[in-house]
Amino acid sequence: MRKKFKVLLFFIFTTFIYFNMYSEEINFTVLNLSIEECVDLAEKTSYDVIKTQIDKENLDISLISNWFAYLPDVTFSLDDSNRYNYVGEEKKYQLPDNYKEQTSSNDNTLRQKIKFSQKIFDSSTIDLIIDSKNHKIKKEILVDQYKLSIRYLVRQLYYETLVFEEQLDYYIKTLELFKNTGATNGIEGLFSADNTITKLNIEKNILWLESKITENKLSLLSTLRRPLTKKLILTTPLKEIVLNKENDIKLALEKNIIIKNKYIDIEEQKKDYVLNFMNFFPNLNIGLDSKFADNLTLGVNFNMQGKSINAAMSGEYLLYDYNNYYYVSKIDDYKYNYENKKTNDWDFGNFNLSIIGSIDLDKLANTGLSVKRLKNEIIKYETDISSYKDSVILSMEKLYLNIKKISKNIQILTAKIDYIKQKKDLIDKGNIPNDINKVEYYETQNKLIIDYIEQLYAEKNNLYDEYCLYYQKIDGK
Repeated sequence: MRKKFKVLLFFIFTTFIYFNMYSEEINFTVLNLSIEECVDLAEKTSYDVIKTQIDKENLDISLISNWFAYLPDVTFSLDDSNRYNYVGEEKKYQLPDNYKEQTSSNDNTLRQKIKFSQKIFDSSTIDLIIDSKNHKIKKEILVDQYKLSIRYLVRQLYYETLVFEEQLDYYIKTLELFKNTGATNGIEGLFSADNTITKLNIEKNILWLESKITENKLSLLSTLRRPLTKKLILTTPLKEIVLNKENDIKLALEKNIIIKNKYIDIEEQKKDYVLNFMNFFPNLNIGLDSKFADNLTLGVNFNMQGKSINAAMSGEYLLYDYNNYYYVSKIDDYKYNYENKKTNDWDFGNFNLSIIGSIDLDKLANTGLSVKRLKNEIIKYETDISSYKDSVILSMEKLYLNIKKISKNIQILTAKIDYIKQKKDLIDKGNIPNDINKVEYYETQNKLIIDYIEQLYAEKNNLYDEYCLYYQKIDGK
C-alpha cells in the first residue's frame, strides 16, 4: 500500500512539473485582435527580421569601419622580383626568406636603403568612408521600407480572412435553402436531386474556405511572431471603411516624401564630404616631393586613371637589422648604441618642400565622386518628390474611385442573390405551368445562387485589396 502511495505521489509531482513546463503549449489563449492591433504588433515583434535584412545588405557598421584597417597598406620594394607588405605590427616588417642570401654583408648588422610606398587613400576608401557616414540613414530607409511591406501584408491577410469567414458563414446559412425532401419520383424527385447536387457543391466550397482561413491565420500569426498553436479571432467588423479623401491625400503626401528626403540627405552628405575632401589639397596642388637630409625622400603622388583616385606617399627609408628584426630608421649613425635607439627617433633637420605637379579640381570632380553629379542627384530626388506628389494625388483618386465602383458592384450582386431567392420560392409554390421549364428554371436558379455568391465575395476581396493599396499610399509608399 505504501509503495502504491509513493507511485501516486510521484505521478502527481511529475504531472505538476510537466504542466508547468508546457503550460504555454497547452494554454490555448484566444487572441482577439483588431486590424490596428495587428499592424502595431507586426511592427514591434518583427524588428529582428528587419535587423537580419539590414545585415544581409552588408550595412553592418563593423564591416564598414574596416576602412580604418585598410589605410596602412605599406609596400616595400628591394627589386622587381621581391615585394612584401606591412603585416600590421608596429616597427616589424616581413622580409622575403631569401633576403639575407641576396646581401653581401658579412656583418650581423645590415644597412641598405629600401624603397617604400604608403597608400594614403583611393576611391574605394572614399566610398567606404561615405558609406560609414550614411550607415544610419540607410538603416532607417530599410526599416521604413520593411514596415511598409509588413503593414501591407498584415492588412491583406487580415481582410482576406475576414471575407472568407463571412463567406463561410453565408454558405452555411444558405445550405438551409437546399433541403432534401426525400422525394424520388416525378418533378419533386428532380427538385430534391438538384438540391442535393447544389448542397454538395456548397459543402465543397465550405471545405475550401475553412482550409484558406486556417492557412491565412497561420500566416498572420507567423507574421505577428505569435505561437502558432494559439487560436486567433479577428474582431474588426467587415464593413465598408469610411474614407476621408482630402485628409487621406494630405497624410499620403506627408508620408510619401519621408524616404525620398532621406535619399536626399545621403546625397547631401556625399556632396559635403567630396567638397571637404577636395579642399584638403592646398592651392590646387596635389603633388609634393620633400627631401629630408640625405637618407630619406618623401613624396606624395596622385594617380588618376579613368574613374579611380589613388594617392600614395613614396620615398626611401634606411633599413637596418637587429636581432632578426628589420627596422626602418632615418638614423645614419646606428652602429653606436643602436640597441637603445627606437625606430621613431627621426631627426629630419632642415628640408625643402617643392611642388612637382598640380591638377585641376574639375578633373578630380569627374572621377566618380563628382560634386556636379551629386548635386544633380539631389535635384533629381527633389524633382521626383515634386512629380511624385502629383502621382500620389492621382493614384489616390483612382483608388478612391475603384473602391466606390466595387462597392456598387457588391450592392448589385447582393440584390441579385435576394432576387433569385424570391424567384426560387415562387418556383417551389408551383407558379410555372410547364414541368420541364420548371425543372430547367429551378436548376438555373440553384446554379446562379452559387455563382453570384462567389462573385459577391470575389468583389469583396477586390474591395479590401483596394483598401490595402489605399492605406499603403497613406503609410508612405
